[in-house]
Amino acid sequence: MEEIEVKILDIAREAVEARLKDAGARLVFDGEIDAMFFDFPDGSIAAARDLLRLRREGDRVKLTYKGYVEGNPNDETRMTNVVSGDTIPNCGSSGHVPGHAKVRREFETEVSDFETMRTILERLGLHPVRTVTKHRTTYELPGVRFALDRHTGELAYIPEFIEIEVDDRETLEHYTQLLGFTSADWRPWGLPELMEHYESKHEDTARPSGRNQSEETMPSTKSE
Repeated sequence: MEEIEVKILDIAREAVEARLKDAGARLVFDGEIDAMFFDFPDGSIAAARDLLRLRREGDRVKLTYKGYVEGNPNDETRMTNVVSGDTIPNCGSSGHVPGHAKVRREFETEVSDFETMRTILERLGLHPVRTVTKHRTTYELPGVRFALDRHTGELAYIPEFIEIEVDDRETLEHYTQLLGFTSADWRPWGLPELMEHYESKHEDTARPSGRNQSEETMPSTKSE
């Protein structure tokens, strides 16, 4: 199936969750996620603008393949490869075009064991190219899923954001407005674009400023 997906950054979590609950959204997950992205040594999956991901969500493990869809009417919205960071024109945090979303064809199945599946993938010649950990809170309404994500570990400098996943643009526009945003707030980004967007701010904050190291503070996650 094809999915349409956007991120909205720097959210006020309590306000967003209040609107979701008022709309009758159902909480379906609240916990840690470990995700590992795989590719062949020649980078052929990334070169095709696809991704292969093994992810653990609480007690569940899922293997997902997301494929670039050639010639789709919304083709101009598919702007990034979330594994390699390779970009299509007008992609990247500096080249954001308002009103654009990301469209992928997704194939997903649940597997019984993370490490066993990882071993199978590696025996097939694939290797991990990126590992991501984050806390996710997921709400659902008919035809739409909302994921509030906060990265942990080395990517903890990325503030909390919401990811909206739908089947059609009209639904996306409706729930974007319901949450108090507009299409100008959409970001069709994967992780490389998020990192690019926030890294300069993170580096400026982390740079010593004459204070003792113990007095240095980490950048706010703005998760309130």
